[in-house]
Amino acid sequence: MEKKVESKYKKPIDICFRLVKRTICIFSGKFSKKTYTQHQHAVAILLMKYEDKPYRDIADLIEVMCEYPGFKESIPHFTTLQKFFERIPTYIWDFLIAKSYRLFKTDIANAAITTTGYKLRHSSYYYEQRADKKVRKKRFMKHIISVDTDNQGIIASYDRWSHISDNKTLKPVARKSKKVVTLGNVTEAKGFDSDENHDCINDELGGYAVIPPRNEDVSVWRTRGKYRKRMRHHFPK
Repeated sequence: MEKKVESKYKKPIDICFRLVKRTICIFSGKFSKKTYTQHQHAVAILLMKYEDKPYRDIADLIEVMCEYPGFKESIPHFTTLQKFFERIPTYIWDFLIAKSYRLFKTDIANAAITTTGYKLRHSSYYYEQRADKKVRKKRFMKHIISVDTDNQGIIASYDRWSHISDNKTLKPVARKSKKVVTLGNVTEAKGFDSDENHDCINDELGGYAVIPPRNEDVSVWRTRGKYRKRMRHHFPK
């Protein structure tokens, strides 16, 4: 059983340690407790994402393989990892994502961009309205990622706390992806169909936007934008 754990986790943990040591200081400050290093916390967070586990379960996993991250005497509580994740700035995690993707050594990437939402409160929306009648909108975080469809690697990500539509969130993550790799075909969902997004991908970033056109019953001559008309004529189904 021990050999199976070693063969599965040793290589990704070594890669994570190598990347984290280039990005984050070993301790958060002069008066830090220094029980654990920030490198150990960051690798534990990355391992949690690698295994797709919650904070409570990652502590149990670390206890099984504690010799790799270096937790020899004690295991950090899951709330310690939560506080560490909230303390580290977003650009640090963006840098780690970019460095991790460059391990694929890809020159041109065919990317796919998608978005999802996360609720920011654990309480029920029904009881929020009962307790406070002023609460009208659901508060949630939108998370947008671009993925290399050939290598199944995440190129870039972008978070936004707002109630705007999806087509307003494509350009930030597409521009972040361009800084990491040259874009080829960029596939998006129908909700991203707009002239601005087509112009951004095709003209500004040099890629080829593949977006299903909305309102399929509308004739071609009433469709605005040269790229949106091209999608109606030559959409690669």
